[in-house]
Amino acid sequence: MTFVRWTITLEKSLVILLLVQAVGRSQAIHRPPTDTESSRQVQVVVDGQGAMSPRAGIQSDDVPLKIHAKFSYLERRIACPEGDLAARWYKQAKAEIHAGQRLQTPSLAADHLGIAFQRVTGRSMIYSFQGSPLYQEERDLLEIPAPSILLERLLPQDPVEVTGTWSLNDEDVANLFNLDAVSQQSLKAEFLRLEKGMAICQFAGSITGMSEQVLSKHEIEAKFNVDIETQTVSWLAMIVRETRTESALRPGFSMTAKVRVRREVAANPAELATDQVSGLQTRTQEPQIAFLPTNREYELLHDPKWIVTQDRREKTTLEFIDQSASVAQCSVTPLPDLPIGKTVSLSDFRQDIESAIGNNLHQLVDTRESSDEHLSLIRVVATGRAQTVPIQWIYYHTTSPEGRRAVVVFTLKQEDAEKFGTTDLELIKGLRFREETGTPVATGTPEDAKETATLSDPNSSTAR
Repeated sequence: MTFVRWTITLEKSLVILLLVQAVGRSQAIHRPPTDTESSRQVQVVVDGQGAMSPRAGIQSDDVPLKIHAKFSYLERRIACPEGDLAARWYKQAKAEIHAGQRLQTPSLAADHLGIAFQRVTGRSMIYSFQGSPLYQEERDLLEIPAPSILLERLLPQDPVEVTGTWSLNDEDVANLFNLDAVSQQSLKAEFLRLEKGMAICQFAGSITGMSEQVLSKHEIEAKFNVDIETQTVSWLAMIVRETRTESALRPGFSMTAKVRVRREVAANPAELATDQVSGLQTRTQEPQIAFLPTNREYELLHDPKWIVTQDRREKTTLEFIDQSASVAQCSVTPLPDLPIGKTVSLSDFRQDIESAIGNNLHQLVDTRESSDEHLSLIRVVATGRAQTVPIQWIYYHTTSPEGRRAVVVFTLKQEDAEKFGTTDLELIKGLRFREETGTPVATGTPEDAKETATLSDPNSSTAR
């Protein structure tokens, strides 16, 4: 009798032990903490096809659009209680973009392989931690749907077991699809089955939101795998059908894209060693972006609030957007080189501005000259009217020590002058003429070009 009782007790103990082990190896999935360190080898492939529509107000046919992009990088999550922060070291980042008959092949420069990715308070920041700013084309190349460091946002906050479902919240949806805000969405996920330690899941639905101040609509279908042991997404295959409305600053598009992501546990490479990334921390302001125009005569470092709206050999135009509103326009027009040692006088520059603005001019309110080791500047501020709207113009004549030149003109409403502040000075500080001599755009003598280059039709200037 005692022996029987003993065996029954042992059997019960074994059952309890097995239950405890089963609980320890939970078959549920849930979101892991984000304030821990981890490293992954990541591979991403994006294939897309659609059409691009012209900017608002431009009469033109839609342009066929086709994209193929490949990325391979090591990604190290940096502990960050405020949001998601990661350091990446890229082995490959390149794309082929066919827009009609035009082919673009953006890629990362050799000194931009170390990239920081941050998503905090609804904003993505992508920048090089190696030092020099990214070019806009590089920044755009790296911003893709479902960034790898954010994939755990697909997982539920509370544990969900096989056949369970959960909905994604608006904040996570905005983060995953690079949206400024979500007005409506219906994304719902499901834990389909368990296979060899992997939770096989899917999600689908629609999204309506805002991106870069324009309406963006998505239809999503996706499958993803979750490693039960680490509670991390190891694989994702997704189809994104996006339609984005055109604006005065950006073209619109309709695109169907296939995104495939694979992640594997990896050791930190030397490039992402602790002493290399320990200084990374969340930023409140996005770093400057570098711009190289078509004429390649100069390089411009600028606040991301400046958006390039036109890039032609003879002139580049930028728009300053603050809190979804256009505050100012800037044009940069290269001039023929001057002989070294020769300069343009302030009085001549003033006369050119008075002639350019003509009857729309009210007064010249400020004139000054300055110079440093990079540029000699003449700055003239004028007020007047354009199409009955009170306008302020800020004219710069810039000359490098080698005689390279450009005229930079800022145009804004007088009521926005206080908000604009010294933004013009900050942009001018980022202007550098390139060492190699470009092909002069204007023709004729320097005196001929000097006058025509400062001409800016006030009636055609931005005054929104």
